[in-house]
Amino acid sequence: MSRLLQALSDLGNTMDAVAATLRTKGIKGRRRSTCSCPVAKYLLSLGFVGVTVGDEVWVGDTMQRTPEAVCEFIATFDGGGYPDLDAELPIQSR
Repeated sequence: MSRLLQALSDLGNTMDAVAATLRTKGIKGRRRSTCSCPVAKYLLSLGFVGVTVGDEVWVGDTMQRTPEAVCEFIATFDGGGYPDLDAELPIQSR
């Protein structure tokens, strides 16, 4: 298994697991941004460079199909879900 595929698999096998992994690692990102969404930020934190995330993940000139759970997370995040992972929203006080 490639390092990129392993990193994507390590996020989790459901969209909620992906969100939990990102939350645990303190990673936030911007909605509808292929280069600074939480998944891209996660990959950047692992040392990958030239990251673009969508239906496919590109790292430089290497492409990997985005796992289904990660795609579902991205679609939900871009649609307004997981607001605590949105870097552009202020932190809500309890």
